[in-house]
Amino acid sequence: MTIIPNTAPTRRPIDVIVVSPGDLTTGGPEALHQLVDSINRQGGSAAVLYWAPGDDWQVPELYAHYNVPVATMDEVRSARYVVLAEIHTHLRSKFKGPSVGIWWLSVDNFFERLPRARTPLGWRLLRPPGLGMHRYLARRRPKWYVGGADFHLTQSHYASKFLEASGMNSTFIGDYMNEFPKDDHHTKLGTVVTNGGRGHELRQRFEEVNPHVPVTPLIGLSKAEVARAMSEATVYIDFGHQPGRDRMPRESAIRDCVIFTHRAGAGANDIDMAIPAHYRFESNDDELRRIGNLVSEVLQDPEPALAAQLSYRQQILGERDAFDAAVADFFKL
Repeated sequence: MTIIPNTAPTRRPIDVIVVSPGDLTTGGPEALHQLVDSINRQGGSAAVLYWAPGDDWQVPELYAHYNVPVATMDEVRSARYVVLAEIHTHLRSKFKGPSVGIWWLSVDNFFERLPRARTPLGWRLLRPPGLGMHRYLARRRPKWYVGGADFHLTQSHYASKFLEASGMNSTFIGDYMNEFPKDDHHTKLGTVVTNGGRGHELRQRFEEVNPHVPVTPLIGLSKAEVARAMSEATVYIDFGHQPGRDRMPRESAIRDCVIFTHRAGAGANDIDMAIPAHYRFESNDDELRRIGNLVSEVLQDPEPALAAQLSYRQQILGERDAFDAAVADFFKL
């Protein structure tokens, strides 16, 4: 009997496994796929592990252009690193052997996803008036929540400062926007757009104080429709609390919108959003009037404001190179 050897190619051992939700295609999961792709493009070996294992997950079509093999739980044992997003910190104990770290893509999502049983008793029973849970926990230095993670990566300066205040060291790696070609077929229409998914109350107050500045919330639209609205808009205002380096302000900026942001979350610092301070605003009526007047000026002549925000657009366009460099440095590629 002739024995024919198995000539099927053997997959290279996986060095880094990145855990991602299997049922989402939002900004966070895309960043997780970008991390896998960056490691592989730079000569490393990484794969995504969709959670929960056992389901027949496939790489989403939106991420098909990334170099992202799919890992199994059996491959975890031989890996050197496992990277969990902050929403999966409760999975830390399921990975034995590799060095397990947390990539903080969003500070706020970490607290929103916490099981009730793991919320401090003081919050559940006493709840200090006017004190949000994430601020309460930050004051308590919530190291015990992260389950003894071996390392922390951050997507934003906001997250880095949060961890520092909580007594934890971290390494900033960021993330990057996809390359959006400028659509020269759309003329700027002098419109003002905003993220319709957050900041509703502040937007309503802004419109009450500035009835001459109508704002169009971008919500319930396809990606193509959002891109078109941004391409045609002159101004983007973010009225919400940015949980990290948010994608909508960045996408608007590289489509030549002038950016205004509520001074909250990642929008409060000039590292995550490198725009001059007077384009940020507090939530009081005087500030809303000031911003309304400034928006009116920008709508009349946007060029000075676009020039003032050039460094922000340059930062966005350079994010992929900066991300690759940070990833290569951390994982020793």
